[in-house]
Amino acid sequence: MRPVYGDKCFTRPAIHVWCTKFARGTESIVDIERPGRHVVATTDATTAAVDAFLRSNQHVSISDIVRHTGISRDSVHRIVRNHLKFRKVSARRAPKQLKPEQQDMRMMTSLDNLQRYKTEGEVMLERIVTGDETWVHHYQPETKQASRQWKHKESPTPTKFKVAPSTSKVVATVFWDMRGVLLVEFQEHGRTVNASSYCSLLKRLKTAIRTKRKGLLTQGVIVLHDNARPHTACLTLETVEQLGLDVLPHPPYSPDLAPSEYHLFGPMKKMLGWQKFASDTEVQSVVSQWLGQQPASFFASGIEKLVDRCDKCLNGLR
Repeated sequence: MRPVYGDKCFTRPAIHVWCTKFARGTESIVDIERPGRHVVATTDATTAAVDAFLRSNQHVSISDIVRHTGISRDSVHRIVRNHLKFRKVSARRAPKQLKPEQQDMRMMTSLDNLQRYKTEGEVMLERIVTGDETWVHHYQPETKQASRQWKHKESPTPTKFKVAPSTSKVVATVFWDMRGVLLVEFQEHGRTVNASSYCSLLKRLKTAIRTKRKGLLTQGVIVLHDNARPHTACLTLETVEQLGLDVLPHPPYSPDLAPSEYHLFGPMKKMLGWQKFASDTEVQSVVSQWLGQQPASFFASGIEKLVDRCDKCLNGLR
């Protein structure tokens, strides 16, 4: 057989094994599928036990589950990740723990804004003019996310020292809509944003809207700002009414519903990371230039995200 079949020929022991199988009644030359090792740990009962233990306390560790169930660590990992689809994450840091009435206010405000959007449609978003203030430092440390870099497995781990922002800083106030920036102003040193200065700013904003957005004042401008004291003072409310502006309600302690906070200031400060400026004038020039370089689609996406964020707030997703 070997001269005829060459290397494909069975060995003598293999021929003896198959002859024995045929003698016992085997008619197929295909190996019968083997059942394999019997699964002991990953059963419906142990999976249910792990699931119940995890849901009773979501802070437990893998070692706690091993001690509670008595099965191996590998089996626990397989059940938790592959079967139950659990993964351990850190809690998202919220700016403030809201009281029940404040949470109700967030939901009611989001509901009112969504109902208004459903009635008016995209025209409502086109009428929104949003604005806010933020500190711009002469030196802003690079964020941890922005400092990520590629590393080879044989390269040493990079080190980053903790650096604080510079004490020299300036207040920037930016008003914008779906088509771009309408007004950028920087507060002088020694002066704070109060109701009087904010009312003057709103008057200049109306002039800028009249110049840059023909017909928007006729349609009706919807101002969206947060609940800072200068924004909700009686003098500000009177000025808003005199200027013929409409104010979109904003719930307290909700930066996630303020477009400047969740969309504009983050990328702007990321751009400023690790840059050092010698004067306020230099900071103002760089910020104004960056704002002017952003396309209209960037600002439009920031306003459009407001609808999804209100919907998530209304449904308790945060």
